[in-house]
Amino acid sequence: MLLFKTMKDYILEIDRSLRDYLAECRRDYRLDRVDPSLYKGLLDFVLRDGKRIRPLFFIYSFLGYSTSKTQPKKDLFTAAGAFELLHDFLLIHDDIIDNAALRRGKPTLHKYFEKLFKDKKTGTDMALVAGDILYSLAVSALLRCPAPDSVRIVGLELFLRAAA
Repeated sequence: MLLFKTMKDYILEIDRSLRDYLAECRRDYRLDRVDPSLYKGLLDFVLRDGKRIRPLFFIYSFLGYSTSKTQPKKDLFTAAGAFELLHDFLLIHDDIIDNAALRRGKPTLHKYFEKLFKDKKTGTDMALVAGDILYSLAVSALLRCPAPDSVRIVGLELFLRAAA
């Protein structure tokens, strides 16, 4: 089977992988149990149109070092999505710090929650929790990378260093 041919193909696969991974996490971690709007807000924020540069760099780097000429497996896209989730976590927290109103043409997550709950503090608190959840999901996604444990540990250390 041939590799994908265009960057758009990879972006579509990254988006599909993010959607599937978040649905899986919703079930496994019961992300909509406390309040369904938490999961809905997370899903909307993560799946907004974006360039997906970080996951693309990860995939292209992996493919550049890979000796396989077959289509990348699902786990590779899940691991690549970890970089998008980490980026989204940082954006959510940055938007709160800056009191930004828009992100990717839509309300920032804290503004979304603020409007939904009709309370600024609750909006900020929910967005902080959502960002923290994305951080843990990013680490979990990275650990699914199809690589030997020794490589994943080094990768995780670099990932955490970048987050810090």
